[in-house]
Amino acid sequence: MFRNLIHRQYFPSKGDIESEDVKKLANRLRGQDDKETLTNVLGWQERNIQQWEDRWYMFLLLYVLLVVSFFFLPISGSIKFFVILVVVILVFVDFTLILSFFISLLSYLIVLLTWAFSVNPNMQKIVPMYQFIGLSVIFGGFIFLLLYLIIKYRSIKLRYDEFKLEDTFKLSLPVKKILKYRLAVCRDYAKITATLLLNLYPQNKIYFFVIPHHVATGTRINGKVYILDQKLPVNNPKKWLDYWKYRMKRKKIKVNSFEIVVKGDNIELNAVDLNNLFQDKSLKVNIEKLTMEAAKILNLKQDSEKEKADFEFPLKNYAICYDADKIVQFSLVRAIKNKLIDEFCGNLDKISKINIIEEKNDLILKVYTST
Repeated sequence: MFRNLIHRQYFPSKGDIESEDVKKLANRLRGQDDKETLTNVLGWQERNIQQWEDRWYMFLLLYVLLVVSFFFLPISGSIKFFVILVVVILVFVDFTLILSFFISLLSYLIVLLTWAFSVNPNMQKIVPMYQFIGLSVIFGGFIFLLLYLIIKYRSIKLRYDEFKLEDTFKLSLPVKKILKYRLAVCRDYAKITATLLLNLYPQNKIYFFVIPHHVATGTRINGKVYILDQKLPVNNPKKWLDYWKYRMKRKKIKVNSFEIVVKGDNIELNAVDLNNLFQDKSLKVNIEKLTMEAAKILNLKQDSEKEKADFEFPLKNYAICYDADKIVQFSLVRAIKNKLIDEFCGNLDKISKINIIEEKNDLILKVYTST
C-alpha cells in the first residue's frame, strides 16, 4: 500500500497521457531529431515552470501537526491509537479530506475547552492545562500556515480563478492543472516529463528513477538511456547520480528504477534492474570541443582582441553533468545559449567571443563583447 502511495505521486494516468494540452505541447516541442526534442522538453520546463516549494513540505508539516495534536487530546490511549490509525489510512485516500476533518474537529474542541476553562477553573482537574496549551499551540500553528498560504497564493488566484488552495496538499495532481499553474515539485516534473515522452516516443521505453526524496524520468533511445530532470542539461544515468551524490553529500545512493508499461487502457509500473547504467566510467570535460560547439550555435567568429573578458558567470555543476554523447552535449550547449539570452535579453549580436573553463564541479563562462 505504501509503495502504491509513493508511485501515485508521479505516475501519469491515461487521462494525463491523452490530454489535449499535453499533446499540443508535445507537438510544439518535437524537434528535427532526438537531441533537439529531448533538449526542448527540458528547456521548456526550465523556462516555464517554477518550483512549488510549499507543495514540497506543507503536506508533511501539516500531517505531523495533525498526528502530534492527538497526543494532547483528553481521551484514552486506546481511542487515540484508533484515531491515529484512521488518519494514517486516510492519507492513502486524500490528505485534503484529513485537513478539512481535522480543522473542523480541532476548532470545535478548542472552543469547547476554552469555554470550559473560562467558566469553571476546576476543569483543570479533568483536562490538564498542558493538554489545553498543547492543542492551542498546534491549532494556532495550523491557522498561521493556512493564512500564510491564502495570502501567498492570492495573486495566483487572481490570475487563475480555478486555482484551488487545497491542491497544495494533494500528493498527485493531473498534468492539466500543473501546466496551468506553472508550478511543480519533482514528482510533478517527473509526471509531466513522462506524459510528454509517452506522446513523443510511444514505442520507446520510459522509466522513473527514484532516489531518497527525489524522482526523475528517463527514456531509452538507440540503446542509450537519458534522464530528464527538471532543467537542462539532459543527463546520462551515471552523471545524473554523480550530481545527486554531490547535492546530497553522500558517497552512495540507491536508485530504484521502474518502467512504464502501457497496455491498452491499462498503465502499469514495473520494477526493473538498471543498476549497470550507473556504473559507467566518468569522462573528463572536453573544454575545447564544448567551447567550439557553443560558439557555433551562437554564430560567433571568436575574433575578439580583448585580453580580459567583459564578464563571466558560473554554470553550476555543469562539469559534473558533462558527457561527450551528442544528445547530452547538445543540451549543454543549448543551456549555455539560454543563459546568454537571459543575460543579454536576446542581444546576442553584442557577443564577439566566449571562453569556457573548468573550475571544480562548475564551468565558468567568460564572455567578450564587441563594445
